Amino acid sequence: MQPPESIRTLKFPVLLWRKGYSYVANSPLELCTHPRSLFADTKRRAQGKEFVLADADGRIYRVADFDPVRSFGGIKGIAHLILRSVYAAPVLQPMHEIELSEFSATIGKALRGRFGKAFAAELAVAESPSQVLERVAQQDQTSG
Repeated sequence: MQPPESIRTLKFPVLLWRKGYSYVANSPLELCTHPRSLFADTKRRAQGKEFVLADADGRIYRVADFDPVRSFGGIKGIAHLILRSVYAAPVLQPMHEIELSEFSATIGKALRGRFGKAFAAELAVAESPSQVLERVAQQDQTSG
């Protein structure tokens, strides 16, 4: 099955964040899979306009909500269902395309508390939004 139409224009990886939390999704399935026990809180926070999402094309969105969607992702999707996950796609408010320097600074500021000032400075020398998010994904994997 295909990912929800509402997120097909996103270029992955994407970074979803709010104050005190960040998550790198490398695929639509990772973005739309939520632990059932946390979904009500995630939805409430999205409706409170706490979440922001950035994609590898340099677009930044405000996440207004998470809408339930049908399962997708083949075998991996079935595995998530067995683990009692919920599928929901972010409802994205109008996108903002910004210059690379502002994109890097926005991501660096969002992640400064988690990865430090040196990492934010490292993002500032990236040559593309895709490179910024690839570096975030690498750092996310190494920090656990």
